[in-house]
Amino acid sequence: MLRLAGVASLLLMTAHLPARAGALATTLLGTFYDVDFVSAGVGSFFFQSYRPANPRTLRLSGITGPVSAAYLYWHSDEFDTSVSTDITVNQGPVQGQVLSADGGCYNYTRTLSYRADVTDLVQAVGNGNYTITMPSNRARGASLLVIFDDGDPANNVDVVVYDGNDFNDNGWQLVTVGPVNYVSGTVRVQLHVADGQFRLNDMAVYIGDSVNPFLPSCVNTSFFGAIDGFIDAFWDIRTFDITSYVAMSATHS
Repeated sequence: MLRLAGVASLLLMTAHLPARAGALATTLLGTFYDVDFVSAGVGSFFFQSYRPANPRTLRLSGITGPVSAAYLYWHSDEFDTSVSTDITVNQGPVQGQVLSADGGCYNYTRTLSYRADVTDLVQAVGNGNYTITMPSNRARGASLLVIFDDGDPANNVDVVVYDGNDFNDNGWQLVTVGPVNYVSGTVRVQLHVADGQFRLNDMAVYIGDSVNPFLPSCVNTSFFGAIDGFIDAFWDIRTFDITSYVAMSATHS
């Protein structure tokens, strides 16, 4: 069981919405107790350039104390199943770990999600610009999660991070990621979503289920434009307050 008190509960899911069916469970990266948290992302790698040299700048802000952990995530569609896990950040090499691979669409072989521990880098750079270059011209976007301590215990939260790669079509359902032992406080879920298509307005995302959702449905236009980018930025971050739902039960999946 995971104890959550006064929390910001984070679900990180790099998911590709308009795709063929296929569901892989996310897995628990870790729980960070009594911390402060910020995240940032950047998209538009695909339209920035059709060449591997496709730099985009992620702008990070909100760090007001020592950084204890930082993770960089990215996602791509690939024809080549042996695509490199290496990228560059601020012209320095960063090696990622493949989280999981799932089926592809648009004639791609598969989709891939990656994670890299960039704690040392963020400790050195802090707030500011992170210029990211992908080895693939099919990259969708990137997210940076940062755990730090601002010195004020009154605003601390517990952060639970799940990650994975779930490639979906209409009618999909994410495998549950609990159980989580809820104690008290505000609970939020933050979704990091790759390639939500704003043109496909017949789709909707429910947190809960379509019969008894505990939040209004989110048509994919609500994911569009969530971060720096433009039309078809291919990367979105959304946060939902789910306190009323989680508080119904001490344990929630």
